[in-house]
Amino acid sequence: MFTLTISEFIELTRSFVAEEVERVSREHQEETNKTNQETTICEIDQVVKITRLARATLYSKVSKKHIPCLSRGKPLLFSRDHIEMWLKAGRPPTDSINAIEEILKNKQHEG
Repeated sequence: MFTLTISEFIELTRSFVAEEVERVSREHQEETNKTNQETTICEIDQVVKITRLARATLYSKVSKKHIPCLSRGKPLLFSRDHIEMWLKAGRPPTDSINAIEEILKNKQHEG
């Protein structure tokens, strides 16, 4: 056991709180960076996980232009934001992703 003066206790508490705030802030920043990296561009395996559709189904939807896709070549590249918007909209067929891009632009300007 040991004893602390009130000023020592206050200093120790402030130090602990400052360290904890810094740790939480650092973890939040790391999570934000990780999320930003993950949300930008996806390959087909990630879209399979997001949509829970089979790869063959996704390839078919891409060829029919029923799902927003950034590239039609190999590898297929998707915008995670576009895929999420597509899912929220009830998976509508789209010949282009212009409408979804416009919604996303408006969303970014509002936020």
